[in-house]
Amino acid sequence: MTWYKPKQIEEVPLLLDREGVKPHGGGTWILRGSLKNTRGLIDLGHLPLGFFRAGKSYIEIGPCLTYAETVHKIEQVDRGHVLVKALRHAASTPLRNRITVGGTISAFPAWSDLVGPLMALDTEVSLIGRNEGTYPVEEYVGTSSLRKNSLITSVRIRNEKWISFYHREIRTRFDYPAFTVTILMKKAGQTVKDIRAVVVGSSGKYRRLDRTEESIRGHRTDDLIMEEIAGLDEIRFTRKKGLDPDYTGHLFRVVLERGLESAAGG
Repeated sequence: MTWYKPKQIEEVPLLLDREGVKPHGGGTWILRGSLKNTRGLIDLGHLPLGFFRAGKSYIEIGPCLTYAETVHKIEQVDRGHVLVKALRHAASTPLRNRITVGGTISAFPAWSDLVGPLMALDTEVSLIGRNEGTYPVEEYVGTSSLRKNSLITSVRIRNEKWISFYHREIRTRFDYPAFTVTILMKKAGQTVKDIRAVVVGSSGKYRRLDRTEESIRGHRTDDLIMEEIAGLDEIRFTRKKGLDPDYTGHLFRVVLERGLESAAGG
């Protein structure tokens, strides 16, 4: 196996086009899979991809920033940010110091604590390589061809204030979540001005709750009735970790109700 250690971003696209050559950031996902067909690894540690920029309109995260570094940086901008809530307790402390933002988006494991909040935040990723350009993160994770022979160079989210709720359904402290729920809300008085809701871990891996959002947006928080919120019956789960799919669906609806109550202010 050959290690490549590029010093300039411009060197990377040619390396990505080589058969069996993969990017290496934190390395945690590569260790989980087989290296049988891997002929080379691109060491990203010498490239300027561990940056963090917070401007008036956008927050830009380098793909080589680890979970721990991301939490530390975003806390300085907004201590209640949904990414702080999601990543602070993800995995274990040693892994939070190793797992990178770009690697997680690219691999998108079903237990990811990162991708759900990024979808809710309407995040965009910039790529170099075969699919150079900027894409919504939801399009990127849902289109396998975009991930081939390409590398994430930037993760950009709008720097906006949201009321946020995040839940990871786990049995023990250090456990992969059966599902995660992300809720973002903006209010004008008691009226829901805007709302975003995403579940990861459902059938199909993830779901943006568009119909649910539409049935809540523009309504007063004290008028919301759970039984009248649209789209909840569309969310299905497969059997996992010994959990019956119907019971998991029940847990999801309980979590969503509590999340909406929390974001709405009780």
